[in-house]
Formats: sequence, C-alpha cells, structure tokens
Amino acid sequence: MEEPTPEEARTSISSAHAARATLQARGNWFRGYALAFTVGAFLLMLAMGTGNRLVALIGLCGWGALALTMALWSRTRVVVLREQKRRLGKAFAAWATAYGIALAVGLPTYSGVLAFWVAAALITPLPLLLAALLPLDQPRTQP
Repeated sequence: MEEPTPEEARTSISSAHAARATLQARGNWFRGYALAFTVGAFLLMLAMGTGNRLVALIGLCGWGALALTMALWSRTRVVVLREQKRRLGKAFAAWATAYGIALAVGLPTYSGVLAFWVAAALITPLPLLLAALLPLDQPRTQP
C-alpha cells in the first residue's frame, strides 16, 4: 500500500475532525436529558417528604411519566456517545443510592419536616446535575 501524499493526509485528518465535530454536536442532547432528570429527582424528593401520601403518589407518577417520556425520546437520538452511557449509568447509580439513603433516614424520622426534605432534594440529584454540566472527556490523539 502506498503512503498518502501530504495533501491526502491533511484531507483525511480534516475529514476526521469534521466527523468528530458533527458527532459531538449531535450528542449534545445528553445535557438536556440529564438536566430533566435532575429537576425530576428534585421534585420527587420534595413530594416524598411532604408526609402526604397523595402528594407522594403524584410525585411517583410524575417520575414514572418523566422516565417513560425520556426513554422514548432518547431512542430517537441518532448519536449516543459511549462516555455518555457510562456517565449516565454512574450518575443514576449514585442518585439512587443517595435517594434510598434519604428515604431510609427521612421517612421514619423526618416525615413532613421541610428543612430535611429541601436539603435532601438539593443534595440527592447532584450526581445527575454533574453528569449534565461537566464536559465530556476529549478522546486521546496520537502525536
């Protein structure tokens, strides 16, 4: 196989950079997706802590509707970067852990205590917020 000319090499590199930029632009939907779950997790935690079963039920139904809507919508996205999947998986695992701890501590002890539930609602969705706001790692390039 022949070595490419310098001009062919430049053209190939330029095309690779353009393709990468296009993929990244099409993968930007991920931020809105993670932010929607951040807001939903905040509202769910507030609903769970009201001490009112109807409000908690409405919060759970809202969370279910959000999850279903976002799952269906995400299937229409053309580009899903590998790092996005990993980041979202880790963020949801961390959120679920924090959510479970907050419920385990809060429901028997702080049911209806607004200060606890506002704090929990602000803290528990932080992994989802970080997943949305932190930049994705840049792929390593060879010198």
